[in-house]
Amino acid sequence: MPAHDNISLVSGADQTVCVTGAGGFIASWLVKLLLEKGYTVKGTVRNPGMHVIIVI
Repeated sequence: MPAHDNISLVSGADQTVCVTGAGGFIASWLVKLLLEKGYTVKGTVRNPGMHVIIVI
């Protein structure tokens, strides 16, 4: 069972969150999880030239 299955998040409908360091390993997985739960995610990255693309 993946570890993220143990995290209980309510539906993110109409909710926006900001994830700092969204280009990092852990934060990118958090962004993916939040998007799957329906949240709108805004992320900050150290170098805007490095893009993070998440396909669901």
